[in-house]
Amino acid sequence: MKLTAVTLLILLSNLFISNSVYSQEKQKIGDLTMAFYKADSIVSEIEYFRVKDSIFTAKLMAFQNKIEAENLKLNEYSRIQQAKLEKGLLTDNEVAHVQSRIQAMQGNILKTQEAWEKASLEAQDEHLEILITLSEIHRKYSEKNKIDVLIKQERGLSFGYINPSMDVTDDFMKFANEEFNKLEKEKE
Repeated sequence: MKLTAVTLLILLSNLFISNSVYSQEKQKIGDLTMAFYKADSIVSEIEYFRVKDSIFTAKLMAFQNKIEAENLKLNEYSRIQQAKLEKGLLTDNEVAHVQSRIQAMQGNILKTQEAWEKASLEAQDEHLEILITLSEIHRKYSEKNKIDVLIKQERGLSFGYINPSMDVTDDFMKFANEEFNKLEKEKE
C-alpha cells in the first residue's frame, strides 16, 4: 500500500492518541520514536546562522543605503538643473552635459542594484548550503539519539498538538552549534 504524506500524518496522529508511551524529550509509538524542535530557534540559537545572517543583512543594508543616497543625489541634481533650465540659465552645451551626467548617475545606480542582486543570489546560495548542512545535522542528531522522526515545528506549519515532553529544541540547538563549529574548523 502506498502512503501519502497526509495519510502518514493521520496514521501517526491516531497512533499518538491510541498507543502513546511518554518519555523524557521523545515520544515512543510502538517501535517509532519521535521528537521535535522549534524551527524559530535556528535563527536565535545557532551562532553560525546568526553570524552569517548578520553579515548578509549588513551587506544588503549597505547596498540599500548606497542606492538610496545615489537616488537622492540624482533627484537633487535633477531638480536643481531643471530649475536652471526653466529660468533659461543653461546653454545647449550645458544641457547636454547635464543629460550626460544624469545618465552616468543612473548608470551608477544600476551598477549598484546589479551588485545588490548578485549579493542576494550569493546569500541565497549560502542559505541553501546551510539548509543542506542542517539536514545532515538532523540525520546525525536523530541517529545519535535513536529518533526515527525529527519534526521541525514552524509557525503556521505545525501540528495541532505536540506533547511538550517531545521537545528537544535546546539539546538539538546545542548539537547543531557543535556541528557547525566543527565544519568551520574544517574549513580553516
